[in-house]
Amino acid sequence: MKSPTVTVSVGGKDSTVAFDLNRLMVIEDGTQTKVYELISEFSTYFAFGSKDKAPTTAELTKAAKNFSVRKASVFVASCLDMSTKELSQVLPVKDLQGVFLGLAGGLSQAVRQLNGVDEAEADTAQDATPRPIADPQTSSS
Repeated sequence: MKSPTVTVSVGGKDSTVAFDLNRLMVIEDGTQTKVYELISEFSTYFAFGSKDKAPTTAELTKAAKNFSVRKASVFVASCLDMSTKELSQVLPVKDLQGVFLGLAGGLSQAVRQLNGVDEAEADTAQDATPRPIADPQTSSS
């Protein structure tokens, strides 16, 4: 089974990240957090809702309060082999959540592989689709 890959656009340049064992170790070193703990923490950053129902305002508010700009930025920088200073020079604030969401999905796939879940099982195991957090006052939901 090959490592999950994700392509993100940062600073007008596409970067493909392979979530292989080396990348997982770099992420753990950069974030000072084990990948399993990251997945648990990152899951609190999003409001999930259900297949036919958008997240409530309360769910969006809770997710917004959990989101850590520092942890998300360190994670993204670790994925892209950058320092957070370099990242802040090329990634606009408005793009952080989108890039983070894409890369967090790749990390989630890699952790499922660590748990022995193959890609077909992983596709059917996730019913809810995470949605990036939004300011509940400006959210259309």
